Parts: sequence; C-alpha cells; structure tokens
Amino acid sequence: MARFLAGHTHWVVIGRVYASAFALLLSVVLSRNMPIEMYGKYQFYISAFFLAGSISLTASSNILLKYAAIGHEWSYGIIFKYRLWFAILGSMALVVWGFFDSAGSDLWVFFALALLLPLYNCCDLFEYLLQARISFKSLNLIYIFRSTFALILPIVTFLIFGNGLLTLLAYVGSISFINLAFYWRYWKSINHKKMPSPALVRSVKRESFFLSLSGLASVVCVHLDRVLVFNQLDPSSLAIYANGMLVGMAINTLFKTVLGSVNGRLAFVKIELWHYFAVLAFGSVLGLIGAFFMPVVITFLFGVKFSGSAIFSQIVLVSLGLYLLSNIFYDNTIFGKANRLGAIYLNNVLVSIGQLLSLLAIFYIFSESEHLLIMFAFMYPLKAFLSIVVLVSSKWISNRG
Repeated sequence: MARFLAGHTHWVVIGRVYASAFALLLSVVLSRNMPIEMYGKYQFYISAFFLAGSISLTASSNILLKYAAIGHEWSYGIIFKYRLWFAILGSMALVVWGFFDSAGSDLWVFFALALLLPLYNCCDLFEYLLQARISFKSLNLIYIFRSTFALILPIVTFLIFGNGLLTLLAYVGSISFINLAFYWRYWKSINHKKMPSPALVRSVKRESFFLSLSGLASVVCVHLDRVLVFNQLDPSSLAIYANGMLVGMAINTLFKTVLGSVNGRLAFVKIELWHYFAVLAFGSVLGLIGAFFMPVVITFLFGVKFSGSAIFSQIVLVSLGLYLLSNIFYDNTIFGKANRLGAIYLNNVLVSIGQLLSLLAIFYIFSESEHLLIMFAFMYPLKAFLSIVVLVSSKWISNRG
C-alpha cells in the first residue's frame, strides 16, 4: 500500500491542497469583508442547501467507485439517473422550506438553490469515476480549475453587488455548472454499448439506496447543527461556530484525502494492524500540535472578531487521529478484499442514529446554555469514536462466527 500511495501522492495532494486552500481563502475574504451577521446568514443558506441535498443518495458515489474500479463503468450513468430523482425531491424540500421559513422575503434564494441542487449533487460523479481509473492527475487539474472559479466568481460578485445572497449563488452556481460540464465530458468516454445484466443494475441501485439511507442521519447532522444555531441563537454565533469548524475539518479532510487515494486498490492490498496504530499515532500527534497554534491561526485568518472560533477548531483537530483511524476502518471494510457491505450498513445505521439522537439530546439540554456550541463541536469526535467501535465489533463477531 505504501509503495502504491507514494507513486500517486503528489497528484493526490496537490489538487486537494489547492481546493482546500482556496475554499479557506474564500471564507477569509468574505469573513473579513462581510458584516458578521451577513456572513452568518450566508453560512445558514449553505447549510440549508446541503441539508436538503442530503437525501440525494450521497453515499452512491462510493458504490460507483466500487463498481467502476472493477470494470463496471456503465454504473456511472445508472447511478446518475437514479440519484437525480432523489435530488429533485431535495429541491422540492428547499422550495417548501422557503415558503414556510422566509415569509416570502428570501423565497427567491431557496428557489434558486433548488434549481442548482441537482447539478451540484449529481454531476460530481465524474470525481469518483476518475478515482476508480486512478486518473489522479486529471482529477486534480479539474479540482484546481473548479476551485479557482469558485473563489474568483463569488468574490467578484460581492465586490460588485455587496450582497451576501448573490455571493452565495455565485459560489454554488460556479461549482454546479462546472460539475455539469465535466460529468458530460466523462459520460462520453464510457463504452455504453456494454449492456449490464438487469440483476447487476438492480444491485447497484439497491446498494446505492441502502448505503445512503443507512447513513442519512449522519449526513443530516453535519448541517443540522448549523441550522439550529442560526435559529436558536443568531447569525453572528453561527458565523463564529462555522469558521472554527471549517478550519479544523479542512485540515482533517486533507489527510483523509491522502488515505482515501488508495480506495480503488484496497481490493488488492491488505491493511496490516500496524497501519492502524501508525495512523492513530500520527494523526493524534499532528492534531495536538495544530490545536496548540490554532488561536493564533484563527485570529490571523479571520481577524479578532472571530477569535472565539479557535476552540471549535481545537476540538476538531485533537480528534484527527480518531478521524483518520475511523476512515481507514470504513474504507477497508467497503473496498477491501472481504467486502463486508453488511458491516457498513450496520455501522451507518448505528452511528447515524447515535449521532442524531446525541445532537437532539444536546440541543434539548443545552439550548439555553452558553455551552451549546462547544457541545455541538464534540459531535465530530463522537462520530469517529462510534464508527470505530461498531466496525471493530462487527469484525470481531464475524471472525468468531
């Protein structure tokens, strides 16, 4: 595994680093130039958009990666069409949300986001097709191209109009239409004359549906906390909370990307026990170092008005070791030789339900407390811990059986 990863690391990392850096740079520019209340509202609409998109079979991308890696690239179009129906349901949910929540003033924003949601959420499948092909160079050049537009267009929009909502649409729209262009480009590269059996098509759809359904509550939790903060507290609190979580999660996701680069070949390699311990130790030490410097980093990036964001970044970074360990367990379970998809379903269901119940319990207990945001931040390491417990337990039970 190490030799395989070393041969591709430069292409795996360069595009992701660029994308993460530009996403962070966009937040820095907007945080420093928008009034904090406007920025908080901007973050609310982003969370609302992703919350509605959570029903669009988000985990089906893993099923594409699984099947395309073993030669079934026809699943690219099958999954897209299947996923599109659920994305349209998400768009309808956004419009209904707008009618009941916006009192008519911002209904146009919900409607515009609803139009973009299918493009944003369905057309990104080309990323996973290229991962399955081990075409990291092409994929990361696309990341660089897309990230550049997703930085420039929103900033120019804000400088011209000074409107946070138009800036939001410029950001989501730029990614959506670039996704559409590259989805179509790689759709044309597939041999569509190869007809799969109806049974295999049903298997792809079934796995996409149940894998996404089993983890739905977990995807919802990623954005529900921000919506609750916006409605229970105020836009300023959401702005501070969102930026803190953003920095920590961006750093953690960067390291996850390096590990995830071998997903397409996990069916042919074996993860040894020492790999797990090495990942946990490396991530924990690195996370502690990052957490120590985070107060200075946050103030430097966003300014003094966001100094309260540091604690949330620290909570996320301290859990880097757990986060990476949970991901390598998860990826090896779904893509590895054993292909224990049942364990993945069990993990997704139990972790999702546990995460959602914990989130609701925290909100119920701490909704009037000043510690609400900190308790929400602890949901991040809790998910990683629960996932490790479930996957290790299921493997132990399977081996004993």
